[in-house]
Amino acid sequence: MTQQQALVHSLGEQRLILADWFVATSAEIVLSTHRVEEALTLAEEAVTYAHSVDGKYAEGLAQRVWGQALAALTPAHWDEVEEHMTSSLQAFEACEMLPEIARTHRTWGLLKKSPRGMYAECSQVEYAQPRRKAWVITSYRATVILLIPQ
Repeated sequence: MTQQQALVHSLGEQRLILADWFVATSAEIVLSTHRVEEALTLAEEAVTYAHSVDGKYAEGLAQRVWGQALAALTPAHWDEVEEHMTSSLQAFEACEMLPEIARTHRTWGLLKKSPRGMYAECSQVEYAQPRRKAWVITSYRATVILLIPQ
C-alpha cells in the first residue's frame, strides 16, 4: 500500500489513470486486516476522490468496503450499511461492472446472514428479475446468482 501511495505521488494524480482504484483498494486492504476505523476513513476518502474524477468502479468498491466496515462496528450501523451497499450497487450498475454487482450482492447477503447480521434471511438477491443470462459467483459459504439484462 505504501508503494501504491508513492507511485501516485511520484506520477502526480493527473497522470495516473487508476488513482481512484488505488485509493479504493487501499481501503479494502486495510479492512481485510481488521483495522475497521482506518478502513472507514479510507473508504470515505475513496468515495470523495472517486466522485471528483467520476470513477464509478472505484466508488462502487469504496462504498462496498464502507458498508462492510460499518457492519463490523460494535454495534453495527445497519441503516448506514444498507445505504452504502445500495450506493455500491448503483455505482457498479452505472459502469456495467456485472461481476462486481454480483460480488456486492454476495457480500451484502453474507453480512445479513452473519451471526451479527441484520436479517435471518438474505432478501437482497430478490431484486433481480428473470432475464436470459446469469453470472454465478460461488464460494464455500454462499452462492449468488445475478441475472443480467440482455
